[in-house]
Amino acid sequence: MIGQQISVAAARTMVTSLVHSLGAVGEDGTGEPQRFFPSMETIAERGHEELRGLTARIRAITRAAAALADGTLTLGVADDSAELRARLLAQPGIGPWTADYVRMRVVHDPDVFLPGDSAMRGGARRAGLPAETKALTERASRSAPWRSYVTAHLWRAALSPRQTTSPHHQRERK
Repeated sequence: MIGQQISVAAARTMVTSLVHSLGAVGEDGTGEPQRFFPSMETIAERGHEELRGLTARIRAITRAAAALADGTLTLGVADDSAELRARLLAQPGIGPWTADYVRMRVVHDPDVFLPGDSAMRGGARRAGLPAETKALTERASRSAPWRSYVTAHLWRAALSPRQTTSPHHQRERK
């Protein structure tokens, strides 16, 4: 939820701040001190001190952390994907992107496509695919039931250096 509607860089900065300020300190197995991600209880109680952005979003994050901490919301790899999505959408402040992202990451649902994700649309543009939501969704439908892999591939394409010509085309010209 921290990464909703902000850039990856902004989310990374916010998570780093959260870990630095609220994370538990322990050892990493080599005797070196390590700071760990804060518990859901800590985020529920003190997340508002570190999280930045809209008050409603911060409230949604701390409420979700409280629900995870007290067990009213559970997430597990064996959860049914559709039921998990419904449980998440019932939580205030959790929308389709977050529910679907959790399905992809937690239950490893292979057929999740996030058409509203701006990084994924940017990757589509770089890969020579339509970046407009409707056209990209139609194109991705050909990959069902493996659209999570398309999503991951397009995220990767968004981060890759832009090629002006394909490697195949370069070989032909030599």
